[in-house]
Amino acid sequence: MPFPHFDKLVHFGLWAAFATLVISESNALRRHGDVTRVALRHGLIVGAALGLLVELIQGTTWIGRSSSALDWLADLAGVLAAIACYRWLNRMLRGMV
Repeated sequence: MPFPHFDKLVHFGLWAAFATLVISESNALRRHGDVTRVALRHGLIVGAALGLLVELIQGTTWIGRSSSALDWLADLAGVLAAIACYRWLNRMLRGMV
């Protein structure tokens, strides 16, 4: 890894991208450059739940990966960043996101 805890940055980025896609798919106002609260809620619930599920599965299976609460917190931070930035990103890309 290039520096300590680089994997947390990767978790953050992947979950931010995932949550952005979930929000966009759920967003009925996407083409108008706005966002519904329902879409933001979907992004939060799906992103946080999937991140937690992945960590739980990693900790309970034989695949040779370990579970980490810090990884899940990095996932959650990425989801929250996506929620915070979605309106701006959607407007910048003119309803494409």
